[in-house]
Amino acid sequence: MPTRSQVKEAAVRAANAVYTAEQVYGEGSPQHERAQQENGDTVLAAIGAGISPKELMEECERRLPGSGKP
Repeated sequence: MPTRSQVKEAAVRAANAVYTAEQVYGEGSPQHERAQQENGDTVLAAIGAGISPKELMEECERRLPGSGKP
């Protein structure tokens, strides 16, 4: 059984993959749609495991290059 931190890590990576596809290829592009399909279940599983969407977003933003967040 994965730990909470492992679930959170997987969800953050999945969310960032979707975000990156959106930024690179554009919202609604085939690549963005595919990223959403491939990664959506991981994010939903994290929320189901008790990791709040706010917590996921904060971690995603923290990891963005140039965010200036520790």
